Amino acid sequence: MFRRVNLTAVLAASLVTALAMAGSALAAPTTPVLTAMPFYVYTDQQVSWTPSSLDSNGNPGLSAYEFTLLNLTAGGPKQVAYRPFTMAASTKLNALFPSVTTATQYALCVRAVEVTNSFQVLFSLRTCQVFHVVYKLDLAKIVNKYVEYNPNPGCIQCELAQVVTDDPVIYEKLKNAAVRDLAPITGARIDARGEVAIITG
Repeated sequence: MFRRVNLTAVLAASLVTALAMAGSALAAPTTPVLTAMPFYVYTDQQVSWTPSSLDSNGNPGLSAYEFTLLNLTAGGPKQVAYRPFTMAASTKLNALFPSVTTATQYALCVRAVEVTNSFQVLFSLRTCQVFHVVYKLDLAKIVNKYVEYNPNPGCIQCELAQVVTDDPVIYEKLKNAAVRDLAPITGARIDARGEVAIITG
C-alpha cells in the first residue's frame, strides 16, 4: 500500500513539473508600452516604448516589435512595420512609416513578436496611442519670406532715437551724462546693432 501511494505521488509531481515546463514554453513576451505622446505631433515625432521581456528560450536576434498604423481620418487600410528587438526602443514616426501625412489622425499600436529557439512564434498584447499629425512651422523660412516680400522695411531701431529725444526725462539724463563734451545734445542715434550714439552740436 505504501509503495502504491508513493508511486502515485511521484507520478503526480512529474505531471505538475511537465505542465509547468510546457506552460513556460508557451508564455507570451511581456507587453511593450508606448510612451505617452502629445495629441498634436509632427511627422518626425519621437516614438518610444518600454522594452519587452522574452522567455528564457526566446531568441532576441529573431524577435521584433510590430507596429500598426491606422489612418482614422480616411479609414484607410492599416500599415504595418517591424523593428528588430535588439535595436533601441525609440525611433521617429516617419522612420517607421515614411508615408505618414499631415492633417491626419492616426492610431499607432505596438506589440512584441517573440521567436523562440525552436522557432515558435509568440505575441504580446498591444498598446496604442491616438494622435493628430500637423504641419510643422518653419520660422526661419517664414522670416526669409517676409524679408523677400519686404526688402526695405525701414530702420525699426531708428524710431527709438525719436523716442529718446522726445522724452524730457531721458533727454535730461543723457544731457547730464555728457560731461566730456560741453556742446549741447541735439539728438541720439541708434545703429543697426542697437548701440546708442549721442549727437551734439
